[in-house]
Amino acid sequence: MTRLKNGHLVLVYNDSQTSRTPLSIVRSVDEGKTWEKPQQLESNPGEYSYPCVIQAADEKIHITYTFRRWAIKHVELNEAWLYQFERSD
Repeated sequence: MTRLKNGHLVLVYNDSQTSRTPLSIVRSVDEGKTWEKPQQLESNPGEYSYPCVIQAADEKIHITYTFRRWAIKHVELNEAWLYQFERSD
């Protein structure tokens, strides 16, 4: 989990109690009292583990994690990607 420059919290986690799939990202805009709908970064079968999330100086969010126990994957996104799904409902 990390706190973005604007104070929002972002958490990357395995959204399962028994598996390392899916790997999801979720945001809170109220200090963790409530969380928005999780968005899946990975949903195909496999192991996605040990996520790390930071925000760079350019405000992009960078996520790294173990990809299927084979490699380290890097994902870069901006915060707008997280809430685009909320606005389309």
